[in-house]
Formats: sequence, C-alpha cells, structure tokens
Amino acid sequence: MTSEEISGLLDFLRRCERLKDTLRSGYTSGGRQESVSDHTWRLCLMAMLIAERFPDVDRLRLLQMLIVHDLGEAVGGDIPAPEQAGSINKSDDERRDFLSLLGPLPPHQRMHLVTLWDEYEAVSTPTAQLAKALDKL
Repeated sequence: MTSEEISGLLDFLRRCERLKDTLRSGYTSGGRQESVSDHTWRLCLMAMLIAERFPDVDRLRLLQMLIVHDLGEAVGGDIPAPEQAGSINKSDDERRDFLSLLGPLPPHQRMHLVTLWDEYEAVSTPTAQLAKALDKL
C-alpha cells in the first residue's frame, strides 16, 4: 500500500468509528440505547451462527454485506422505521451518504463496497435476502 492509500484507509476508518456513537431507536436488553455498531455486531453474530443452514448463501459475502449495509449512517444518522414511511428519498439519501463516506478509499475498494450495498438494497440474491431478513429481526 502506498502512504496515500494508508492515509485514505485511516481516514475512512475514523469516519466509520462515528457508528459507535450513532444511536438507533432501539434499546439493548439492558436498557441502554443501541448504537449502529452494536446493531451491526449482533447481526454479524446471528449470521455467523445460522448461515450454515442456508446452503445458497455465501457466508463471507453475507458478513461483508451486513458490515456495509448501515455505514452511511455514520454521515446521516439512523432514521427510525416510523419516520421512514414518509421519506420518498431515504434510499437515495443513504446511498449519497454512503458514497461520501467511501471517498478516501481507492476506487477498487469503493467499488467492492458499493456492489455489496447495492446488492443488499436490491435484495437480489439469496445472500441479500438473508441479510435483509436478519436486519429486520
């Protein structure tokens, strides 16, 4: 990696760290408001434990998709489900935020992450279908 790529990677990771402090509308079983990173961690754990029951699912891709699916919330925050109903452009806004977050990464990494995000949003594969179903839990 070049020093420019390392710098871009570190910038991206710092931006993503905001997800630790970005709160969701849900709460943990202990009563604390859940962060986006809390949510993502639990989704990945669930996926790891049940993915073997879905032979058509690419396990690595599933985990990558779950890690990526809410990254845009580091920019625009979480929008609770009841507030999403009136938002025509929610997906467009999330995609714009996601793309801006990816800015510091090299093109090949941006493309990989965008491909995962788009597949998740389109729910176009068995992997994306499972990812979306787990997210709804």
